[in-house]
Amino acid sequence: MPQDNRFTYRPPFWARDPLVQTSLGRARYRQWGPNAMLEHAREEILTTPEGVRLQCFVSTLKDGARRGSAILLPGWESSAHTTYVVCLGRKLFQKGFDVYRLNFRDHGGTHHLNEGMFHGALLQEVADAVSMIGANADGKPVYLIGFSMGGNFALRLACLELPFLNTIYAVSPVLKPLASTRKMDENPLTRAYFREKWLRSLKRKEALFPQRYDFEELYQESDILKMTGMILSKYTDFPSVEAYFDQYTLTPERLEEVRIPAYVNVSEDDPVLADSPYTEYLSLERVWFSVQKFGGHIGFIRPNLRVSWVDRIITRRMLESVNEASG
Repeated sequence: MPQDNRFTYRPPFWARDPLVQTSLGRARYRQWGPNAMLEHAREEILTTPEGVRLQCFVSTLKDGARRGSAILLPGWESSAHTTYVVCLGRKLFQKGFDVYRLNFRDHGGTHHLNEGMFHGALLQEVADAVSMIGANADGKPVYLIGFSMGGNFALRLACLELPFLNTIYAVSPVLKPLASTRKMDENPLTRAYFREKWLRSLKRKEALFPQRYDFEELYQESDILKMTGMILSKYTDFPSVEAYFDQYTLTPERLEEVRIPAYVNVSEDDPVLADSPYTEYLSLERVWFSVQKFGGHIGFIRPNLRVSWVDRIITRRMLESVNEASG
């Protein structure tokens, strides 16, 4: 498919900086105000056939008011409570969608649920959890929305046989994780941000399972890619970081396997991803790319600094999809 040019994001001139956009996308003040989705949320622990336990926050409407279901996947070291997840979930709930905010293992304070560590190649357990949610759809359409790492998972799930899924939406998805990790390391600000979050997570895992994990040597390393290699060599069977990242690298050839419509929103100025330019992805059959000049990483904040432009686009497309199906 060619690039989707129906919508263009135009930030205020004083908020064009990609790091500013990225920070605004996560700013807590955007969550202020009433949120019926949170008021109706309940925690569920989904246990997969392999015994993996994943946390999900479920907000459901009365049957007559429900248009469909939306499953939201956060980014790496983010969670179901991250601002961009909560804000989109609130908007979708208001428009008549049940909202499922799924945490990956070791995300959102769920380190105690599984002894094994999270990594990006753990697709099957996420597919199992998404399938459990889809089983409750009662014939209504199910939409999967992922951010960053969650967008990568969403696109890989779109390549599987999950017949209940209607459409995929990926915001700033990681397509080339090895190159993106190197890019994070090159920028002191992004490296410090993600390293600090990751270290907090690792320390929590180590404290819960001291008999299995000892990360002391990692705490002295400042390079995220080197930290990744150290963990892989000690706690996984991956022969190299290259072999690990290849498990979830999304080349155009791999995205040819996408089975359902997928919409991807990215920006050329993303300070985290190393995927641009996206010209090699613009001829895919079932994947629409909307490439914006500005937006940062999961930013796309509108002039009022409260609302995300991409949230409005996703909501509009989902409503159009429901109306087309019912019409």
